[in-house]
Formats: sequence, C-alpha cells, structure tokens
Amino acid sequence: MGTEKEKESAPPTDFKMTRLVIEAGKVFAWPLLIGCLVVVYHHPLRGVMESLALKFSEASKVSIGSLTVEVQAKARESGNPELAAQVGALSPSEVLELLHTPRGNGGMNLVSVGHTLLGKREYGLPKPDVMKALDGLEQKQFIRFQQDLKTYEADISRLRPDHHIGDDSFDWFVAVDPEGSAADRRFSEQNYSFTDLGREAANAIAKAVAAELSPPCGSRGSIP
Repeated sequence: MGTEKEKESAPPTDFKMTRLVIEAGKVFAWPLLIGCLVVVYHHPLRGVMESLALKFSEASKVSIGSLTVEVQAKARESGNPELAAQVGALSPSEVLELLHTPRGNGGMNLVSVGHTLLGKREYGLPKPDVMKALDGLEQKQFIRFQQDLKTYEADISRLRPDHHIGDDSFDWFVAVDPEGSAADRRFSEQNYSFTDLGREAANAIAKAVAAELSPPCGSRGSIP
C-alpha cells in the first residue's frame, strides 16, 4: 500500500489547470472521486483533466454536478437502487481505499513486512487516517477483514514501536514471535477483500467516473 512521489516541472498552463482542479475539490465532494480514479489507474488524462478543470471552474457552488446522477444511474443498472445513497455517504478517504481494493477474488494485505536495522522482523500498519477509512468501509459492509479488525489493532499496538523517519505511510512495530510461527502469520497475513456490496459500489463509481470523463460528441476515451 506504499506510494511513490515523483517531482516534475510543469509549464504554467499545467499549473493553472491543476490549481483549478484542487480548488474545485475544496468545494465539491464528488469531484475528488475523479482524482482518486486517476491515481488508481495511472492513466495519462491531460486532455480530459483540462476539460474537467473548465467544467469545475464554471460549475455552481450549490450543485455537485452530474457525477451523482451518473452514480445513481449505474447503481440502478446493477439492480440495487439503494447503492447510490450508500456510496454518497462515503468520505473521500473511504472512496479512495474502496478504489484501491483489488476487484478480483484475492484479498489486500493490510500490513507491510520488513526488518529493522538490527535485522528484526517488523510489521508496518497503515497510518490512522487509512485505518479509519478501512474501518468505515467495514462498518458499511463494503469490505470484510480476515480477522476482527479491532482485536487485531489492539494486539499489534502492544508490540514495541519502531519509528521510521520520513515514513508517511506506515506505523511500524517490532515482531516478538519467530518468522513463520502461528503468531507471526496472524500479524503478517491480515487482509481484507470486497463484499458483494463493496464490489458493486466500486464498479458503480468507476463506471460513473468513466462516463463523466468521456469526451462529449466526438471520439470516446477509455479508462483501463
């Protein structure tokens, strides 16, 4: 679940366009979904982002635009009209973690496993803001954990913390049990996966954002 930060120099037009999208995100909740999807799929959407920046700069502050309508439409297509309301109750952080969850049958590992400078095994637990989002998704029955999340968090927090300077993604804890033991596997193999409802929600959001990003009238773009 780690991230890589890349710094690129951008011409003034790109900077202005980016600022428009950021400012729009301060006003709208739904437009943040578009940013989430762009991050998840790593697709070069320069032309689409320019059109979105223009759309957001002209949008009314009392309206959330057509994306909500698109989500409602996609939810109705799935045969679950209540889905739109459930998705609308998600926070931006919950939406991001929902879109990060693999859509296949496999689960998403919760922790990262590494070693201290002295060679001791350690577990990296996502930062509290991510854990809060994942907890919210579980309470809304969009994801399920292999082990009870509250019990797992309480147990891992009893381990000795190991502070990694500059690590903004994980809180690290030093293992006390031998690698490969039942206790070690319990900590290292905790994972979560979609429920059927969560998969429907993620698909509805992805389809709605894809429809919103599609160029009007002419050729239609695609998101992988």
